[in-house]
Amino acid sequence: MIGLTQLNHIFEICKGDIGDHILLRININAAAEVMRLSVKKGLLAESDLTLMIEDKIQGYFSNDLVFKTEYSAFLVILKGSFEHLQKKVAIFTAECSEFELTRDAITYYPKLVIGYTPLDDDNGDAFSRLEYALNKATLISGRAFWYINKDDPDYIEHKRKRLGLRQMRKALNEHEIGLFYQPIVSLQGVSDLPKYELLMRHYQSEREITSPVQILEAAHYNQVTQDLDMYIVELLCKNFSQLFGPKGERLGAISINISGPSFATPLFCQTLNEMVMKYHVPKEKLILEITEDVATTQIDDAEKTMQSFKNLGFKLALDDIGTGSSNFQNLKKFPLDYFKIDRAYCEELLTDKATRDFVTMIIDFAKDKGKLVIAEGIPDEATLQKLTEMGVDYSQSFITGRPSELVRAEKYDN
Repeated sequence: MIGLTQLNHIFEICKGDIGDHILLRININAAAEVMRLSVKKGLLAESDLTLMIEDKIQGYFSNDLVFKTEYSAFLVILKGSFEHLQKKVAIFTAECSEFELTRDAITYYPKLVIGYTPLDDDNGDAFSRLEYALNKATLISGRAFWYINKDDPDYIEHKRKRLGLRQMRKALNEHEIGLFYQPIVSLQGVSDLPKYELLMRHYQSEREITSPVQILEAAHYNQVTQDLDMYIVELLCKNFSQLFGPKGERLGAISINISGPSFATPLFCQTLNEMVMKYHVPKEKLILEITEDVATTQIDDAEKTMQSFKNLGFKLALDDIGTGSSNFQNLKKFPLDYFKIDRAYCEELLTDKATRDFVTMIIDFAKDKGKLVIAEGIPDEATLQKLTEMGVDYSQSFITGRPSELVRAEKYDN
């Protein structure tokens, strides 16, 4: 089997050869397929099929450069343009799909995933495109092939988001993340301790503090939102006693947004609880916010997860009410403390009757179930007055309190 250093050397030689070159990656029988056939005879059949396909590859691409990179993975360098070679790849895939192997009356079929891309000046980017092409092929079909060129808009967006992961890791590793908080203000004259929502900010420098939109996007795309969630939770917990008192005696509650992937991770509840206990933070002072679309994706699982958090002593809020399914039969199952009305409904409240009717239903439903209602992004005094009259309990809006710094990023906390 050939290594990366040797491949890079071969690539450089190919670039000196006049004409275009295409990089082709063939994966035979993905690991998931082998595991599915986890009986001894099935695995033997898979091994025999792999050898059959290997013979086919060596014969079909005999005039090209063929390298075995893993037991069931091959790299082929073909000379020519995509247009010239497209038919050749399609014929190879079709011929391989006709292969079959029978063992003890069970017939096994090969599973091929093929990606290909031009070989150009940037070897690293060519490998990245090849990996992206393989992922696309895997998502499309069991025996699919996919071509990606360097100008493909989907790949360019993928690359941007992958680079965003590096920026996110840098922000976490170099402690460039800080916390802001926005007041959640009572509208019904209730005199209680202050409530806030926790907001993340990226400290680009001592004075340049930005919204973390790109970091959040990268975390979600690269499936590492739990890392970000736990960083935020720990940053709050480490500073909690100093900010609000050892038992949170200067705080009513502070809400923390929990991402969908974290919420759906079985161990997240335990991990979060251990973190909070480590710093002796009173759990009843923490409101965990979950968006409605996440909560209503898997109703039964969401209900169990919420109940686990409630049993540990956390408060719960359902964020962005109205943006998900808004099935009240489902929502009533959730052990929530707060409903949050999305800003889009607040902005249309005075101009659209259907919006007012919907907001009224939310408020009536919440009151009937003993929940509190928070309205986000109230645009003006007239809307604030109307929502107060309708029975909304709290406002989280610029009009009632703008976000301010709570915990400065450690990198710039001099």
